[in-house]
Amino acid sequence: MAAPSTASSLTLWGSRCTTTSGTPPAADAAAAAAAAAAAGAAPAAAAADAAADAAAETGETQEAREATAAKEANGVQELEAAKELKAAAAAAAAEDVVGSPLPLPFFLVGSSLGGWTAARFMQLAADEAAIKEALPHFAAAVSARAAAAAAAAAAAAAAAAKGAAAAERGAAAAEQGAAAAEQGAAGAEPAAAAAAAAGAAAAAAAAGSLGELMREWLCVSGLILLSPMLDVELSKQSLRWTYTRWLLQQLSRFAPQLPLPSSSSSSSSSSSKFAAEQQQRAADPLYVHCSPTARAALQLLSQAEVSVHPAQTAKVTPHFCGALLLVHNALDLQCGIKGSFAFFKLLQQIPDRTFLALNAVPPAAAAAAAAAAAAAGEAAAAGEAAAAAGAQPPQSSSSSNTSSSSTTCSSTASSTSSSSSSSSSSSSSSSSSSKFFREMVSEELQQQLQQLADVSLAGLDVHHSFANEVDGHKVLIRVAQWILQRA
Repeated sequence: MAAPSTASSLTLWGSRCTTTSGTPPAADAAAAAAAAAAAGAAPAAAAADAAADAAAETGETQEAREATAAKEANGVQELEAAKELKAAAAAAAAEDVVGSPLPLPFFLVGSSLGGWTAARFMQLAADEAAIKEALPHFAAAVSARAAAAAAAAAAAAAAAAKGAAAAERGAAAAEQGAAAAEQGAAGAEPAAAAAAAAGAAAAAAAAGSLGELMREWLCVSGLILLSPMLDVELSKQSLRWTYTRWLLQQLSRFAPQLPLPSSSSSSSSSSSKFAAEQQQRAADPLYVHCSPTARAALQLLSQAEVSVHPAQTAKVTPHFCGALLLVHNALDLQCGIKGSFAFFKLLQQIPDRTFLALNAVPPAAAAAAAAAAAAAGEAAAAGEAAAAAGAQPPQSSSSSNTSSSSTTCSSTASSTSSSSSSSSSSSSSSSSSSKFFREMVSEELQQQLQQLADVSLAGLDVHHSFANEVDGHKVLIRVAQWILQRA
């Protein structure tokens, strides 16, 4: 009875196994593993593709970055090379200038604010700190050459002192023996030390006197100032300055780089701008077209008189400034003539100096001088016409004389009436111009200008800028003549 039960249990287990899998267990495991491997292969392939794409993109990006970095490095290297080349050229030029046996002559011309700048340049050229800041290569070359020269002189002095001490020691040894020789050697060492100290002091002094060395190698043949901005009292007295001073101070403090709105200058001939002059200004790369900043305007209005200080004008030496020409209009409403005249009087150390004062003669005197010159010209022309008529045979008749006399009478009457009307209008204009002249130029200033200045140019239609005004060419001709006489 036990055997059947065992067989049946085995059969049931076998049937249960047969019904459950239908295949052997090992085959099922292999199939499951293959399916799992196939299922895992798809993400792996996608990951591999993505990795390949990322690697390709990373390579391209890396190449682009490397190319960009190489370009930037090349640009930086080129910029550094350009800077080094520029510095080397500046140093070489400075050495050439310092080593040149002759100075560099040139004429320095400044108008209005440029005139103030030119005057300050002549004064700051003696300031060692300003030279070192503005011209570092020049200062280094000058200092090196001066130090080398001083060191050579000190070495020569030390060698001479040692030779003299040795000679004295030998003579003393011949006369007095070894004791005197030792004393001579002891005395030679302080002499050599003193010579070396003197050489070092000379080198330091030579390196420090940079202003004197610059004046030695840089000589201005002529300084020409046209309406320089040395006196701005008239601008300060205007209502615009009175009401805008506080605002300008605040802008200078909180917005120093803010450009101020430009305003047209009050010139008597402001409508006579030359088109060619305007085109030249537009094409000039060195011409400043922007308006001044708030800080610059405040500093100009508050420190314009610095260059007229005696301590500053004393820095301009005859060796550094060969000649001086000052041109200013006595009726200038922007920059007063008093500042230019004070600057001119303080530069007594310049022997070759000329002050050309325009419209410095009262209008009545200028008109009388102009009338006298015109009468002289008419007389000369009449004399030439009479001489030419005397060379021709006379051709006249009584009828022609009668008609000419009647015509002359009628023309005389008309000219008399026109002259009376013109004289009345001219008298009113001359009275107003005379009043304006007295307000601008005092009698004391008139006398001083007539004593020290050239007042031959009077009655001109000019104001502040001579290059773009009606009679400005007359002024510029005189300036050109002055330059040619000294060139």
